[in-house]
Amino acid sequence: KKSKKDSAKKKSNDDDENNDTLELAMKEASNGEIKMNQLFVEFTNNLREVSTRPANPALLDSVRIADKDNKKGGTALSALATVSARDGRTLTVTVFDPASVKNVENAIRAANLGLNPMIDNTMDTRLLVPVQNVGKEWRDKLKKAVQERESSTLLAIRNERMRVRNAIKKFGTKLSKQGKRDAENEIQDQTDTFTKKVAEQVKLKLKEIEKA
Repeated sequence: KKSKKDSAKKKSNDDDENNDTLELAMKEASNGEIKMNQLFVEFTNNLREVSTRPANPALLDSVRIADKDNKKGGTALSALATVSARDGRTLTVTVFDPASVKNVENAIRAANLGLNPMIDNTMDTRLLVPVQNVGKEWRDKLKKAVQERESSTLLAIRNERMRVRNAIKKFGTKLSKQGKRDAENEIQDQTDTFTKKVAEQVKLKLKEIEKA
């Protein structure tokens, strides 16, 4: 028979093991919080790339230049020129090959963007593209870009929550039911917190787009 002293010692050892396991489980939750914060920081940085300035180089992403060798929509503008914003109202398109300048100019005019490029007097391979305002089509494009970033970030946050939950499950009976609940509640709280933070940033960005 086991003595009361042996039973008490075993209980103490079990308690110590459970405490150690709980500490490991909470560390998993803490690591999950760190990862979620990294995802949120990346999200806010990516959101800054969605510029509401009218002269945004991405405005010309849809432009294709027709050519004889490419029958599927033509060649992307980025393959023939560099696009940058000279200021908030003007894009500059620097064409690599002087022989392609006219084709690029015509393609921008034909892209149904309401833009009228002109050759820069100081450089005959550069086009100046005035951008007067941001229309509904462009606003919709910006909103879509924001929503895509939001969706991918929320998915990554949920995946991290799942990773932590799976790690907690692996502790099995070494972790008490209460300890399991505490660790799972912790990672769920962090999931809710960062989901809310993402939603707040999206709301602000959409307001910014509407005012552009």
